[in-house]
Amino acid sequence: MSEKSMFDRNKQYALCPFHEVTRIINGKVYIITRHFVGSKDAGEVISQLALSKALSETLKK
Repeated sequence: MSEKSMFDRNKQYALCPFHEVTRIINGKVYIITRHFVGSKDAGEVISQLALSKALSETLKK
């Protein structure tokens, strides 16, 4: 299994929508870029997160 370089990934996802935000944290400027490269079922993702959280809280006790 070969890992793609950052350059290869940028080229692959160049046409995908993205969102960029600039944040200043402790005097340093950070640019946060989110790339939207696929689709997910929001209901399924929320269900998985809820189940995971419930299991972790139950198993802690």
